[in-house]
Amino acid sequence: MRMLLETIQELGGAQDLVSVLQRTVELACQVTGARYGALGVVDESDTGAMTHFITTGLTPQEREAIGDPPEGRGLLGRLLQHPTPVRVADLNQEPDSVGFPPGHPPMRSFLGMPIRIGGRTFGNLYLTEKRDAQTFTERDALLVQGLASVSGAVIDAMQRRVLGEVQSSVVDSVWQINNALLSEVDPEDTLPMVTDQALRVTAADAAAVVAAGPTGEAARVLASSGLDTAAVVADLHDQITQVLATGEPLHLSLDERRVVLDSNQGPRHTSVVPVSPRQGERAALVVAHWRSAPATGSLGMRDVVDALAVQAALVLDRTHTARDHDMLTKLADRDRIARDLHDLVIQRLFATGLYLQGATRLTREPAVVERLESSIHELDATIRDIRATIFALQHRPFEGSLRTQLRSLADSYTTTLGFSPVTQFTGPIDSVLADDVHDALLLVLREALSNVARHAGARSVLVEVETREDRLSLTVTDDGVGLAPGAAESGLRNVRQRAVELGGQAAVGPHAKQGTVLHWEIPVQA
Repeated sequence: MRMLLETIQELGGAQDLVSVLQRTVELACQVTGARYGALGVVDESDTGAMTHFITTGLTPQEREAIGDPPEGRGLLGRLLQHPTPVRVADLNQEPDSVGFPPGHPPMRSFLGMPIRIGGRTFGNLYLTEKRDAQTFTERDALLVQGLASVSGAVIDAMQRRVLGEVQSSVVDSVWQINNALLSEVDPEDTLPMVTDQALRVTAADAAAVVAAGPTGEAARVLASSGLDTAAVVADLHDQITQVLATGEPLHLSLDERRVVLDSNQGPRHTSVVPVSPRQGERAALVVAHWRSAPATGSLGMRDVVDALAVQAALVLDRTHTARDHDMLTKLADRDRIARDLHDLVIQRLFATGLYLQGATRLTREPAVVERLESSIHELDATIRDIRATIFALQHRPFEGSLRTQLRSLADSYTTTLGFSPVTQFTGPIDSVLADDVHDALLLVLREALSNVARHAGARSVLVEVETREDRLSLTVTDDGVGLAPGAAESGLRNVRQRAVELGGQAAVGPHAKQGTVLHWEIPVQA
């Protein structure tokens, strides 16, 4: 009892869950006289597997000789499937034993004890090789059972605290996104907030919101955050297509060896979760390379990704509504202008033309008649031009912002490239008002994507547009074969020339990993 009370005090003061698990194994070995001990954390999503394996008693040389941690087969697998106490006198005589790998120290006596929290099994304690006896006693089992109960309570309290912090972080993220949706910001600036928050909350490597493309074409990336997002989306093409088609989430384990040894960093996962807006296009939230720590588990982090997918759906709904409102507003303005031109301006011009035509009958001076008829012809031509303008106003397609034009241009290369380029925007892109900058930026992006399509043989392209202070930059990165030595630079020469004409500069070179990077930067006035 004194040992258990001291254990409660000691474990309760630990700073992280792995420290609790490590100390639990050490105390179990101490009270039973076991030479070796381990604690395997059960995978919540797969009760036949483990995610973490905490050990004590092995030297660094023995651990290296053993190699990879066990996956939960044999006698360990029995505890995973049937979490009840197990005592074995000799592992070598046990029918369920699968033997030891080369370099493993000899082990005979064995005691296994589940650590339960409520109605679920958190993990299992494994103790082997009792020092002063041939086998573990019933008293040893009772002591370890008490230790497992105390440890389970401490683990439960620590998990609740950590999950509470994660949930608080999710609530804060939801509040920020909802607050942005209620303000007058561009909804297209809000969607990257979802991917940014996904990276922050899950500690993932990359996140993206991907929409279904036209039939037979690759999906389009609406917003992305993190490193190598384009390559991640390209690698997950089949999974994204499946989720967009079925509406069912996918959670993938990225590590062949799923059990992590003596570490708080769990195995890596990637989640592709459907985003279901009430209107508009089908989409999915991709969160790549997040890790399941013992304190949160994989199911807890999946719930976080699901919550962020709901926020992405709200943003897409707001974006769709805002676009419809802007389009209707512009169409209404164009219709009003066209109506005013037709009902007011054209009628006045027509009346003036009739007045001048009548004036030609009041004079016989050839020069005056010629001048009046010339003016009438000019008025007729002006009326035709205004009518053409009215038609254009009533039928002109909705162009959208600079951000929309850049994304549309990138998406137009989906068929040519065989995949959708990823576009990332930083800063107030649409505040750049100069038409010559707009035209140059679109032409440079077109040239860059054309070069990738013709020469790179790439699997992914990342387009980054950024405004900061008084600078505008465009960076296009691909993972293709790179620049060929001595290749002609007619198009790239034009890219550099456009930058120089606008007071900027351009550079093309190899990417640090693979492929080519084009960086184009000019001064701008927002």
